[in-house]
Amino acid sequence: MLFRYLNRSGCTNPEIYRAAQIDRKLFSAICTKPHYQPSRGTVIRLALALQLTLPEAMEFMERAGYALSSARPGDLVVTYYISRGVYDLMTIEAALYEIGEHL
Repeated sequence: MLFRYLNRSGCTNPEIYRAAQIDRKLFSAICTKPHYQPSRGTVIRLALALQLTLPEAMEFMERAGYALSSARPGDLVVTYYISRGVYDLMTIEAALYEIGEHL
């Protein structure tokens, strides 16, 4: 699923891992190790970097073994921004910081 979204994005791998603010080695591990389990925050960062729609982001999270929950304030912030097409990581992290959350 990651590779499908990478191809669709038209961006290079470095553009995506930089936008997600993750290390090249971590990105490489995610792409090359079939059983590698990235953290929840990393999956959210990748969904934002790939500029996924809310349904796509939710499926992407689910495939990685996570979910966006309406019971978690931080998830509500992420859902709010994705549903409005705002993918700027700094903006989202600032909003999360305001409520004492983080990715």
